[in-house]
Amino acid sequence: MAKVTTSRALKRKDDARREEARQRLAADVVEVLSTSSGRRFLWHLLQSEGFLFDASFSVENPHVTSFYEGKRSVAIALMQLAQQVAPREYVLMMDEELRAKADKVVQRAADEAALERESDDGNGD
Repeated sequence: MAKVTTSRALKRKDDARREEARQRLAADVVEVLSTSSGRRFLWHLLQSEGFLFDASFSVENPHVTSFYEGKRSVAIALMQLAQQVAPREYVLMMDEELRAKADKVVQRAADEAALERESDDGNGD
């Protein structure tokens, strides 16, 4: 009977430690995503390193596909964790990145227009 009681007590302690670790991780994710630099860093991991938004298939080598799928799996786990524990910050991250992308498009168009005007001015037309 003492072994059963000891086993249950150990299980409760293990469960409590796991829950504490889970809560600590959740707090850490919220802390990281509460800063603009943390949100940019996570987006970088998700977008460029994680193959989250791109194909991971490699025609040449199935081992490369497996490697990329492993990276993608990690990116999906990070994305899901962020969505679960910091949904507002996750949406803010997406909004910031979409706005930054739109700003780059607008700036590129303005640069192209300016170059076109310069080239037209240089032709004497």
